[in-house]
Amino acid sequence: MRQVLVIFLLILSSKAMACDCGYNGPFIAMSKQSKLVVMVKVKDNPVVSEISKTPMAMNLEIIEVFKGREKRKNIIVWGDNGHLCRPFVSQFKKDSTYIMALDEGSEKWGQERESRNDYSISNCGAFWLNADLFQQKIVGDINSTDRKTQTLALKEFKSELLNSFR
Repeated sequence: MRQVLVIFLLILSSKAMACDCGYNGPFIAMSKQSKLVVMVKVKDNPVVSEISKTPMAMNLEIIEVFKGREKRKNIIVWGDNGHLCRPFVSQFKKDSTYIMALDEGSEKWGQERESRNDYSISNCGAFWLNADLFQQKIVGDINSTDRKTQTLALKEFKSELLNSFR
């Protein structure tokens, strides 16, 4: 009986720690509520879990700021550790370019070494898009009603994004 209780409590506690957010909308909608919206290039993963050897954060070079204020050229963005409703940063490839809608890092609710000077990215909607600067295209769930991948010319995307902030 004791073993059954222990197993039940383990299952219950893992469910309590798991992320439980739904899809809250496409990028244009999610960017309205984000503190910082930027075009970035992934530089590296400066923080790796000592236990799982999994990247926990990524160092991003800011190419362009669309919303918010950030004077630094490089920022740290924290991803998931298994229960924060964030994407795992390993899915963002080094030297790739993205448009991201970010929130302030959290010392209280984030990861162990996360700071308010850092940023975090959510997984509860479309908070990032792929940016192909060579072809001048943006790809992802830009402003769909059905979570479908869309492609827009970079110039058209910028216009739609900036108009959404007005």
